[in-house]
Amino acid sequence: MTYDIDETYDSDSINVLISEKLDMTDLYFKNTVGGIYNDIVLDIDRSINISGAVGVVLNLSNDFADCAFNLMADNINITGFTFNGYDTGISANSVNNLKIYNNTFNNLSTGIEIINSDNVSILNNIIKNIENNGVNIVDSKKFNLISNSINNTGGYGALLDNIDVLNIKNNNISHNENDAIYGESLKSSTVIFDEYGFIFTNYNITGNNITDNNGNGIVIAQSNNGNINNNTIKNNNGEGITIDNSTKNNITNNIIEGNDGTGVTLSQSNNGNINNNTIKNNRYDGISVDSSYITNVNNNTIDGNEGNGISASDVTIFNANENNIKNGGSDGIDISSSKGIGVNNNVLEKNKGDGIHLSKIYSGTVKSNNISNSGNDGITAENSHELVFSDNNLKNTENKGINADNTNNTNVYRNNIENSGDAGISISSSNNIDILNNTLANNRNTGIFLEDINNLEISGSTIKNSEYNGIEGSNIVNIKINNNLINNSTNNALYLSYCENINISTNTISYNGNDGIDLEESNKTSIQNNILSKNILQGILTSFIQDLNITGNILNNNNGGIETTDSNNVKITENTLDNNREDGISLNSIKNLVIASNTVTNTKLNAMSLQYVTNILFKSNILKSNKIGLELKDSNNTIIKNNTFEGSIDTAISLETTNNTNMSSNLLKINKLVVDIYDSQKFNILGNTLENNSYGISLSGSKNANIKNNLINNITHYGLDLSDSKKINISSNSLNNIKGDGIASHSSDNNLIFNNTIKNSKITINIEGDSNIVKNNYLRNSTEGIDLWGDKNKAYNNTISKMQKDGISVIGQDNTVNKNKISNVKRYGISLYDNYNEVISNKLIYVYKGLFVYSDENYISSNTIKNSKFNSIFIKGSNNLINYNKIFGNSKLGLRIQGYYNIVNKNNIISKNGIQGIGNGNEIKTNEIKTNKWGIYLKGDTNQITKNTIKKAKIGIKTNGYKNKLEKTTSNLKTTESVSQEETIP
Repeated sequence: MTYDIDETYDSDSINVLISEKLDMTDLYFKNTVGGIYNDIVLDIDRSINISGAVGVVLNLSNDFADCAFNLMADNINITGFTFNGYDTGISANSVNNLKIYNNTFNNLSTGIEIINSDNVSILNNIIKNIENNGVNIVDSKKFNLISNSINNTGGYGALLDNIDVLNIKNNNISHNENDAIYGESLKSSTVIFDEYGFIFTNYNITGNNITDNNGNGIVIAQSNNGNINNNTIKNNNGEGITIDNSTKNNITNNIIEGNDGTGVTLSQSNNGNINNNTIKNNRYDGISVDSSYITNVNNNTIDGNEGNGISASDVTIFNANENNIKNGGSDGIDISSSKGIGVNNNVLEKNKGDGIHLSKIYSGTVKSNNISNSGNDGITAENSHELVFSDNNLKNTENKGINADNTNNTNVYRNNIENSGDAGISISSSNNIDILNNTLANNRNTGIFLEDINNLEISGSTIKNSEYNGIEGSNIVNIKINNNLINNSTNNALYLSYCENINISTNTISYNGNDGIDLEESNKTSIQNNILSKNILQGILTSFIQDLNITGNILNNNNGGIETTDSNNVKITENTLDNNREDGISLNSIKNLVIASNTVTNTKLNAMSLQYVTNILFKSNILKSNKIGLELKDSNNTIIKNNTFEGSIDTAISLETTNNTNMSSNLLKINKLVVDIYDSQKFNILGNTLENNSYGISLSGSKNANIKNNLINNITHYGLDLSDSKKINISSNSLNNIKGDGIASHSSDNNLIFNNTIKNSKITINIEGDSNIVKNNYLRNSTEGIDLWGDKNKAYNNTISKMQKDGISVIGQDNTVNKNKISNVKRYGISLYDNYNEVISNKLIYVYKGLFVYSDENYISSNTIKNSKFNSIFIKGSNNLINYNKIFGNSKLGLRIQGYYNIVNKNNIISKNGIQGIGNGNEIKTNEIKTNKWGIYLKGDTNQITKNTIKKAKIGIKTNGYKNKLEKTTSNLKTTESVSQEETIP
């Protein structure tokens, strides 16, 4: 039954009414004279519905009442009142099924206080101007706080402690001095449905408008299984939402804006979800998580917060995915001292710090994020392990795109990094790093910068338009750089220093402003199967390296191809170099070098230039259409074999100041100068083929060498030329179609030239120098055979035929011409133009003029001269000894003397005419002469003609002069005549 009361009732009368009317179900406060009920204090200990008419006010006019309604029974509903001036509007302790709705609480110390109660609902109330807390709920369960307005309290809007199942919905909570909602020990022991259709597994805070509070928006501590969703939390002076020491809390679809602290803080809380919120313009971080386990932060819009967009510290299994984070005052996402993190598919834009900052992370994935216009780095990681950065898109970062320091076991995959203000990727002081399949473009410093790393791989990446180096690294051990495209770097494509155990392979490197690959102080290096083209300086530049292998690379259109200095144990093999503007391969100060199976074409300077190199194997290279093929200077212990040199504009092989060089089995063709050797010693040139070149082999200032078994054909100028060289052995070479001299020497001494075959040259062997030996050579079809210019030279056992001029010509003293066979020579077989020479045991056949001596004191002995067409022997000089020579079949004159005191002794002459002479004091003795004209005819004085045998002569002996002596001549001559008058010798 309903009982009505009016303003005339006081507290006592109402309490009596409630106590006595046992049939009372409802108590109704009427508004009859303004609805003001003063000093009403009710202790309600029974189930009842208490309601007030519109305008009913319960007003406290003294300071002696704690609360208006003190509820002590179950099943109570209170509605329609305005509570004013009390310490507490409604207080309940140990009650069940309580509903407080449509009331106003004003100017109270505490609006509503509920303790140790069950199934309490506070609905549609206005709670304002409260000195302490708007609502206090302690040690209760199944509590609903719905559609209330809680404003201007001096404490918390709602304080909830130790609540089991809580629902806070659609409240407006603003301008409170402390937190809008503070909940602690919110827990769940049951799952129920209530009249509002909620399923409670712990607490729900949803649809509330929480603004302008002087503390935090929502604070939850030591609470589990909660949902905070669809709330608007703005302009509070503390945090937007704080969860502390709690488990399984969900924060979703909230608008959190303009708060003076962090938007959402999750601390020491596990299994938390912060999803689909809009968090913007907060004073500190958008979201902050610390000391928590399993946290998901997904699909949030985080904009304009003054701190980090998302901050996490000391978390385990933390995921931040598909968030939109922009305009932050610090980092977009900052995570530290954590493990098991995932940062994926986020958009991070215009954050003033790093897009993503990771510190002291163990195991994390950063994937598919779009990061742009960061004020520092796009992604930074430090002091971390087991990280994966993949599929991120980073643009326009102020500093580095990805920056990692002291990170181990880190993978950087498939990222796109553009327009970074510094390096695209920077990694330092780290171990076990993989950088794979990334694209880096237009970064304003180095594309990838690396320092102090163990175990690094960079592969499959495209690096272009870097404003310094494409890749730069130092102090790295175990590095692989494979299958990358690097082009248009302002400086080098790849620069490494102080590294060890390096593999650089199958990269394409082009259009870089300095070198393609530049390495220094880096040991155990392999550079293989790369393509390097159109780089402004060197394709490959290395220095100070131990154990270097450069193989299988293609280098085109660079300024230089490969340059290596100050290194040991170097192998350069199977490279192809074309159209490089300076040297193809340039090596300086190298010890232990192998250059093999390279192809170098169309360089403007040297195909290969080596200086200060020791222990060289140079084999199976093809060098074509270069200015100089191989230039070797100041180097020792070289093997050059099985190479092809073709079309050198200047020189095929140039050696200067080298020792112990072996050059064998090379093919040299269509070059200008084939081999040019200067100031070198102890070298061998063996078994090479030289054909269709302008010049052959040139030696200058060199000594102690062997030139053997070479085939030299079709040379425009000389075949082999020595200048100021000595102790050179030239043997078993074949020279053919040499338009200049076959073998020539100038100011060269003590050389040995033997067993060579020379055909179709100008002068086959032209020697200027002393103490040279020319022997056992086969010389044919040339202009001249052997020219000796100098002293103490020896020419013996040579075969000379079909010469247009002389067979052997000697200008000098103390030379020996011995046992040579000379035939079909169109001028002199042998000619001497100086003194003290020996011509012994030579055979001259079918020579035009046999032997010509235009000098003194020579020894001409035991020569055989057959079928000469003019003079067989012509002596124009004095004190020569001509003996034991055999002359036969000559068509004109056997022996002619023009000079003084010559001795012609024991010669055997069969000729048309025998001996003729002009001069004084000559001795003609013991010769055998068979002639059909005259035997001996002398013009001069004091000559002696003794013991000669003359046969078949028309005129045996004829003299013209004074005091000539003729004795003991045996002949079957027709006449013998001596006259004193002058007579012309025929």
